[in-house]
Amino acid sequence: MSDKRKLAIAYTTASEPLAQRIIKLIQPLYEYSVVITLNIKQFSDGEINLQYESNIRGCDLFIVGAICPPRCNDNLMELLLAIDAAKRASATHVTAIIPYFGYARQDRKSASRTPISAKLVTDLLIASGVDRVVVQDIHASQIQGFFPSSIPFDHIDGYLVFIQAIIDRFGEDIRNLIVVSPDAGGAARCRNLATQLHADIAIIDKRRVVANMCDVMNVVGDVNGKICLLYDDIVDTARSLTKAAQALKEKGAEQVFACASHAVLSGEATRKIKESCIDYILLSDSIPLSPKQVEELGEKLQIVSGDFMFANCITCIHTDTSFGESIRSVKVQAEQKLSKITKGYSGSDGVIVSREQSVDQRRFDTTMKQ
Repeated sequence: MSDKRKLAIAYTTASEPLAQRIIKLIQPLYEYSVVITLNIKQFSDGEINLQYESNIRGCDLFIVGAICPPRCNDNLMELLLAIDAAKRASATHVTAIIPYFGYARQDRKSASRTPISAKLVTDLLIASGVDRVVVQDIHASQIQGFFPSSIPFDHIDGYLVFIQAIIDRFGEDIRNLIVVSPDAGGAARCRNLATQLHADIAIIDKRRVVANMCDVMNVVGDVNGKICLLYDDIVDTARSLTKAAQALKEKGAEQVFACASHAVLSGEATRKIKESCIDYILLSDSIPLSPKQVEELGEKLQIVSGDFMFANCITCIHTDTSFGESIRSVKVQAEQKLSKITKGYSGSDGVIVSREQSVDQRRFDTTMKQ
């Protein structure tokens, strides 16, 4: 069976390592090369120019490009130019794979005479001609509504990336695990993860004393003697994260682990984490860490790649199959693994793709070979 559209994958500067891992998972399913090289250069005046090395006319093109630091604005411009160039080169369908959606924290007016930056970014993506958008663990879910119905928006929940790594990391100790939200706003996100792990949930109620600008951390939930997993979508300065970890320790937590989808890690964040009472931190590769950051965090750090989730999503979009069904069929594998570890722990309805079987070849290998 031949494709109606040829699959092609390109990537911007920010997401090269992640894109190469995605390609490594997808390439074995095709007899032709799915890689399209995108030559990107920056002129002396700061302007960006780019060109696709080969023909993409009629292709189903996926562009992997995070809008992330340290070159957030340049990375956004690269992505916009890559989409525009693809449409002008007659690519049939262009999907933007955005591991980290920059400006997502500016989803509303925070004060008078301020912009809604997230809306402007979506408007720019729409104007560039994008046909579909895929984002991992977007900070404000309402941003999905900024796109019109003619541009589908696929969202990959962050906990799906980590679930297998968490099960492998804790083993039988997962019985003593409690998932902790560092603030009230992240409670729903943590509840999704806790449900998958059959774990309890606690919440850090953070209040600021204006007089001395000191954060007071109140722990809602019993963490005494527990292994705590602080879970958030973004770790930026790490100030709140490390203070939350300290509050958990003071309430009798046996160990404190942290998990975050997007490692912004600005300023002295890595130093704060290293010197804190956090025993271990899991971060995804939506934003590539610098060698210095990796070295500084040392043995406390585990990087978990979201490549398998993006590979599944790309495969489903290209073959017009259900991404939801793909997630569901693979979540069962994690559920079975958890049941074996915990010897009969009751199952849940949720599910996730395993890292080892990231693309369901039983489903696609007979139809995708060209």
